[in-house]
Amino acid sequence: MLKLNRARRYSPGQIAEMAGVAIPTVHVILARYGVKAFVTQPPIFSLDQEHDIVRRYAEEESLSTIAEAQPSSRDAIRQVLKRHGVALRSRGGANNLRVTHAEYEETRRLYEDEQFGIAQVAEHLGLAGSSVLMRLRRGGATVRTTGEGTSLSYKHGRRSPWQHRAGV
Repeated sequence: MLKLNRARRYSPGQIAEMAGVAIPTVHVILARYGVKAFVTQPPIFSLDQEHDIVRRYAEEESLSTIAEAQPSSRDAIRQVLKRHGVALRSRGGANNLRVTHAEYEETRRLYEDEQFGIAQVAEHLGLAGSSVLMRLRRGGATVRTTGEGTSLSYKHGRRSPWQHRAGV
């Protein structure tokens, strides 16, 4: 069995059939000797299809869009990209928070110059607080600590100490 597997020509299923044993038995024997089972799988995509996948991903198409067009799964597309050494974007990367310089500057102005808190900037711009934080961090702004933010709120009258103690 070991020789058949090492030859890289026979899958565990084929070895089991030739030896007259169950497939799990083949896996147990191979594992006992520290040999990883060789599994043959036909390629899902042709080389041309793989190059097309890489090209489309480089042109900012999402994994889901490419998978629908193939038709295939996102995981299969991801494996093709990894095999070709393509750096994967974060999820939603093609559409992920593209902020213009003007949008960043407005966020920074409200946060640093006007000394608004994250929540006030978010409310003013109609964004989530996490989006404001991401804009500030990506733009290189220093984000205040919670204590600094609370002190500024007290200083500018946006919050009084009794509101903080009451959990308001």
